[in-house]
Amino acid sequence: MYFTMDNKNFLFIVKERQVYGAKTRCYGLFNSCNFVSNTLNEHGIKATTIQVIDNNCIDKHVTKHKPTHCIIEALWVVPEKFVQLSKLHPNVKWIVRLHSHVPFLATEGIAFDWITEYIRLKHTGINIEVAGNNKSLVDELRTVFGHSDIEFLPNIYAPKK
Repeated sequence: MYFTMDNKNFLFIVKERQVYGAKTRCYGLFNSCNFVSNTLNEHGIKATTIQVIDNNCIDKHVTKHKPTHCIIEALWVVPEKFVQLSKLHPNVKWIVRLHSHVPFLATEGIAFDWITEYIRLKHTGINIEVAGNNKSLVDELRTVFGHSDIEFLPNIYAPKK
């Protein structure tokens, strides 16, 4: 997935997390995305990290932020939603970025079914990719799925100074 960064606008979307009934921005997945977003911004590349309640909120924020690339953090968006979103936003590149190793994904009842469906959607022409945040995960998923459709999008540890 090589491309130049000219005129790119990244939107990282994390599912809102409730802790004791209150919305929180202090948890690992949000912080991880925010570090990547901050680093991109420091290098002149527009990037925003947001939280949404569920996959029905994505369209509103994609319309608002007008990203070229929308990175969905972790497995929480049903595959069918990307069919709808790709029609509403045909110029957006959708990326589902995974943060767990294969043994952890295996404990999720839907993980491999959804990853399989995301890859199938890509092969039907929907502009979607599956990515892992570490090289060993990417290698494991490429082995499991038998092809190189899994991309590598690493974490960056760079809190704001």
